[in-house]
Amino acid sequence: MNRLLVSWLLIFSSFNCHADYLSSMKATAVADGVYAILTPARDIPNPENRGWNSNSGFVVTKTGVLVVDTGSSEEIGNALKQTIRQVTDKPVKWIVNSHAHGDHWLGNIAFKDSNPVIYATSTVNDLTKSEGATWVDNFKRLSEGATGDTALLLPNKIIDERAEL
Repeated sequence: MNRLLVSWLLIFSSFNCHADYLSSMKATAVADGVYAILTPARDIPNPENRGWNSNSGFVVTKTGVLVVDTGSSEEIGNALKQTIRQVTDKPVKWIVNSHAHGDHWLGNIAFKDSNPVIYATSTVNDLTKSEGATWVDNFKRLSEGATGDTALLLPNKIIDERAEL
């Protein structure tokens, strides 16, 4: 009986530690309407950081929110969405995927309900299509399952030239 209780407490405390890591996500204002979200992790994805090892940012406009990089899983994308909601209730209308490393775009799926325009270059788009499943598998393996089975939400607007949006 005591072994079962100790096992349960270890599992529960481990879960809380992981939950606390993502709950530390906060938006830091860097300019009027511009926010940075900096990860405390400086290492590869692992169970402790739950795969959250990249920075994100967002800009609040008059009509909606533009997000730059959504993180490495649906869970991290959801934590990012909650962090944005602490600043504004405006919808996320646009996402920029800065490059094709999975820790910068696998969180796109958390924003599916707002049907955002997801911008990327054609190179990033091609790589997310061809390597997306591999990124999900790698993050799941490295985090010992903490990042889960994230579904892919790929870019839907290609920009290969300078554009004013």
